[in-house]
Amino acid sequence: EGQAVDPAQAVLSRERVALVAESIGRLPAEEKQVVALYYHEGITMREVGEVLRLTESRVSQLHSQALLRLRGLLREHFEGATR
Repeated sequence: EGQAVDPAQAVLSRERVALVAESIGRLPAEEKQVVALYYHEGITMREVGEVLRLTESRVSQLHSQALLRLRGLLREHFEGATR
């Protein structure tokens, strides 16, 4: 049997997904590409590097920068929401 879905949780989940998607949209182009290929396409950093013609090391660096930037954007959003 299917589990009952809490409507409030479903709305919050959709809002979180939308917020993360919006934040990803604000990343610089190269970081956005790395995030999309790595998470959405599910390919390795080495493969991302081949697609973007970058070294695996550079892809890893861009990935780290993207995550830091996303963390900052999300923190900014939530701190702004509590003020």
